[in-house]
Amino acid sequence: MLDVSADQDNLGKMKVVMDGKVAEPMPGEMVYTSETHHRVQFTVGQTPDTDAFTIKGVRGRRLQVDAGGLQLTINMAKAIKFDKEIDRVKWAHLNVNLNSGLPAGASGIFAELVGLQPLSQATKELLERPEWAIDYASRRRPSKGDGKDGKA
Repeated sequence: MLDVSADQDNLGKMKVVMDGKVAEPMPGEMVYTSETHHRVQFTVGQTPDTDAFTIKGVRGRRLQVDAGGLQLTINMAKAIKFDKEIDRVKWAHLNVNLNSGLPAGASGIFAELVGLQPLSQATKELLERPEWAIDYASRRRPSKGDGKDGKA
């Protein structure tokens, strides 16, 4: 079907896999339709020309997805909480906007995150910050009062 992720081999880019095959969708009018699930399709546009969505002056791609009547938009965004551009790109993430909301009876991670279904153990684990991320963040940003920020 459709699998979209932050490409770890090509930082700052989306990896799009349709029906098990890596796709290289280009912005334009073309509609990409799943061969196995004909009600899953998407078009490609560009992200806004702002710092949060551009890398080295190049605008990112924005997918407009229709999955059996569920409308959503997916795009990459840099992690703006970091000071260095290289870290913003390294820790870029996907933004997903459920344009039409969730249909009645929805299940899965999005239904759990908005409270329509109880949180599964798998979703709870996704919401926990891994220890390595805590260590990384604590090395990058000194806490107030430790003398490293000029305040005692």
